[in-house]
Amino acid sequence: MLTHAADSDLVQHRHTIDSMHNVLRVLNSNRSLDEILGHIIAQPGQLLHCDAAAIYCLDKDQHFYIQASKGMDASLTQFHDSVSKSFAEQLTASREPNIVSDCAHLLQMDWTHQDGERLAYVQNLVRHYRAYVAVPIIVRDEMRGALMVYYRQPRTFSSDEISLVTAFRDQAALALENTWLHEQIRQMAIADERDRIARDLHDSGDQALYGITLCTEASIRYLASGDNTAASQRLQQMQGLAKEALHEMRSLIYRLHSPFLAGRNLVEALQARIAAIEVQSDLRIDLQIAEDVQLSGSIAEAICRIIQEALNNVLKHSHAHVVTVSLQCAERRLDVAIRDDGDGFDPRIQPRGFGLMHMAERAQALGGSFTVESTLGLGTTVRVALPL
Repeated sequence: MLTHAADSDLVQHRHTIDSMHNVLRVLNSNRSLDEILGHIIAQPGQLLHCDAAAIYCLDKDQHFYIQASKGMDASLTQFHDSVSKSFAEQLTASREPNIVSDCAHLLQMDWTHQDGERLAYVQNLVRHYRAYVAVPIIVRDEMRGALMVYYRQPRTFSSDEISLVTAFRDQAALALENTWLHEQIRQMAIADERDRIARDLHDSGDQALYGITLCTEASIRYLASGDNTAASQRLQQMQGLAKEALHEMRSLIYRLHSPFLAGRNLVEALQARIAAIEVQSDLRIDLQIAEDVQLSGSIAEAICRIIQEALNNVLKHSHAHVVTVSLQCAERRLDVAIRDDGDGFDPRIQPRGFGLMHMAERAQALGGSFTVESTLGLGTTVRVALPL
C-alpha cells in the first residue's frame, strides 16, 4: 500500500508528464512563437509553485528583453543596458543554471555596487522576489536567451526542481529553433520563387520579345522595298507574339500576387484563379472541396500555391480539356488531387520540371508528401497529402 508521501509524489509525477505532453502538442502545432512560449512559461507556476516566471531573449546587440512571462511584476520587465549586458555575460560565461537562494546576498556583492543602475535593479528585485533560478537557452550552440523562475521567499532548490526548470528551458529552445528553421525555409522558398520567375521570364517573355524584334526588322526591310503584303504578314505575326507575351506576363504577375493579400480565404482565392484561367482558355476546371476542409495560414497558402502551379503546368503542357481539383480531410490529413485529361507523359522517361520540384518542396516543408501519376494519352494526376 502506498504511503501518503509516495502517493503525493506519484500525483506530482503524473502532473509533470501531462504538462510535458501538453507542451509537446503545442510545439507540434501551427501556433505562433509568442503563443508557444506563453504556454511553456505557464507550466512552472503549476509544477514548481513559483510566484513568477519569464523567458528572456537576446537581441542583436546582446541585450535581454522579455519574450513571455507569467506573474512578473511590471517594474522588473525592463532592463537597463548595464543590467542586461551583465546578466547576459554571466549566463554566457558559465552556460550553467544560475541559482540564487536569497537575492539579499546580491546586495552584499561588489559586482552589484559597481554600477548605479545595476544596484537600483537588484534593490527592486529584492523587494519583490528573494530567490530565483536562471537557465540559459542555447540554440545551435549559441546563447539565445534565458528562462527564469522567481519566488517571493528565500529557499533552496532540489536537483529535481533544477532538472524540471532545465526541461522547460529545452522546450523553449526547441520552439526558438523551430522558428529559426521555418524562417530559413521561408527564405529558401522566396529565393526559389525568384529563380522560377526568372526562368519563366527567360523561357517565355524573352523568347517572345526576341520574336517581336525579328518581325520588326523584317517589316522594316519589306516596307523599304515596297513589299507591303509581306510587311503586313510580319506585322500580324508580331501582333500574335505581343498578345502571347502579354498573356505570359499577366500570368507571372498573378503568381507574384499572394491570394491572401486581399483578405480572401483558400476557397475564394482558388475560385478567382480558376475563373481567370477559364476566361483565358478553353479549359474547364471542376473545384471540389469537402465541407470539413477548414484551412488557414501557411498551410492554406502552400496548398493554393501548389494548385496554382499545377494548373499552370496543365495550361502549358497538357492540352487538357477538363481538370478536377479536389480537397478532402481524412484522419487528421488533408488530401489534394489535381487530375487532368490531357496528353500525359511517361514519368520514367521525362524528368521532372522546376514546377513539379517547387510543388514537392512546398509539400515537404509542411511535413507532407507529393506524388505524380501520369500515363501517355490518359492525363496526369498530382497528389499532395499534408498532416493537420
